[in-house]
Amino acid sequence: MSPDPIPRGTNSRFRVPTNVPVFLLCFLAAVVAPALEQWDHGEVVLRGPSGGNPYVDVQLRARFTQGDQTIDVPGFWDGGDVYKVRFSPPTAGDVAVRDIQQGWGNIDAPTMAQRFWLGTMSGCYVGHGETYKHPEDILWWSKGGVLHGESPKRIQWLKDFMAQSPPFHELQPLGDDKGRFVLAKPGEFYLIYCVQRKPETIQLAGERPYKVDLIEPWAMTISPAGTAHAGEFTVAPARPDTVFRFTPYAAGEAIRPDARIQATPTEDVPPLTVSFQAVTTVARADWDLGDGTKATGRVVQHTYAEPGVYTVTLTATDAGGGVAVAQTEIVTEHETTEPLVRAGFARGEQPLLKLHGTAQRGPDGGLLLPAGAPWGWVQAGDALIEELRGLRSFTMLGWLKPTSLEVGSGGNRIVFCLNRDGDGIDLVCHTDGRLRLAVNQWPDGIRNDSSLGKLVVGKWTFFAVTYDASRSSDNVSWYFSPPLDAPGKTDVRLDRQTTYNNGPVGADLRGLAIGNFNQTMHSYGLDRQFRGEIRGLQIFGSRVSGRGAQSLETISVPTTTF
Repeated sequence: MSPDPIPRGTNSRFRVPTNVPVFLLCFLAAVVAPALEQWDHGEVVLRGPSGGNPYVDVQLRARFTQGDQTIDVPGFWDGGDVYKVRFSPPTAGDVAVRDIQQGWGNIDAPTMAQRFWLGTMSGCYVGHGETYKHPEDILWWSKGGVLHGESPKRIQWLKDFMAQSPPFHELQPLGDDKGRFVLAKPGEFYLIYCVQRKPETIQLAGERPYKVDLIEPWAMTISPAGTAHAGEFTVAPARPDTVFRFTPYAAGEAIRPDARIQATPTEDVPPLTVSFQAVTTVARADWDLGDGTKATGRVVQHTYAEPGVYTVTLTATDAGGGVAVAQTEIVTEHETTEPLVRAGFARGEQPLLKLHGTAQRGPDGGLLLPAGAPWGWVQAGDALIEELRGLRSFTMLGWLKPTSLEVGSGGNRIVFCLNRDGDGIDLVCHTDGRLRLAVNQWPDGIRNDSSLGKLVVGKWTFFAVTYDASRSSDNVSWYFSPPLDAPGKTDVRLDRQTTYNNGPVGADLRGLAIGNFNQTMHSYGLDRQFRGEIRGLQIFGSRVSGRGAQSLETISVPTTTF
């Protein structure tokens, strides 16, 4: 999936010694600032929208870097179509203007396509604007022109698809505000959009059977998926963002064949040999095994040599040319002894970290997050971490040293990769020294906490929290060391076990932030920052079993060698 480009600035550089003219460059304008000294003021001037409400419609910030320190500076509207960002360098030396970012342009193509579908499924007419960099500074929303990126053709495909459906004003949105999306003309036409990979049930009116079609919005494909009888029917998508369409058979129309897949096993470490059986009465069964391998026959066997998530497709064809398609998913992964994330180390971190705002490096590679505005946060990687998607079990561990337990509203973030208040993981520190873990939801309404007083101001504490969605009870375990003056060899004990199961980590999570919110929540402020230092943070996990939830015997405590 190729993401739609996000407006970016040039990687311009300027130096901040004493009494030397400075040039600030950006993607819409270049200006000359007066000579700057430490803590003097420089300014970037940009053109933007002049209509609407600029205080609400436009979010603007610039990113300045010096060494491994990054500071995000908010911009402001200066009247008309003029927007500015001002910056005072904290120290002399090389400072880079890495990019200029607008919240109104910061969306990737799959998310844009999904939002069009979800808006349509909710009975809405969805609009499209574009804010990409243009060599002649042409704003698409005022001048029009050619749309760019990967989403426009998928939006057009959705428009054409809906044009072949019943008139839009005759369709009723029958979903809810809890993530269920159904659009229907009862008895004649039904669409159900499965945001996540979990079964969904629909009630089909009348007495006639219905044709079922499998629709993949990103691939822009429609495949026959068998027959559904009137009444309650359950679909089981093989992947997120899958749509099913139901239309009644016409009188005398041939019934499609049925097909489904039996696969054993469906998950384990590679190499994984899987036996597939086509459960169907038709004569021909063709397989796409998801890794480029094709096969034919009712029973096939295949070995997956590499870790990955593979979508297997069965196409069953009867003698009259009738077709049915079925899908299933095979998951293979590495052993869970290797961390998916390593942060707060002097070397060997993964993915690469970017420090923003007031975040700094401390001794032994630690991540320092001082209290006070403008706050800071640490970004792990350039995009969401694919390996965190779908984790059935995981372990997070590391060293924490709070310099203050004063918290913003709802607690301070240690690890955050939620999609606002949806899919992902949220580990929170509260003012009474307890931690809280939330999976796929906002944490305020849940009770999944450690004991009180586990974090102490000015002291180092090792923590580990494990989560296992394959267990129905006591599936979260909290472990802590006593408060220490410095990280080192220590006694780690079980604090408590809790029952909290919100399923595997959802597929629609977002980028991983350490010590604060990720960008999906930045518009709500950054004062929910952990105040202190984080060292030796690691995340382990498994998509296929409970092995990602380590036991006390297998938890390894990072010591002074970071």
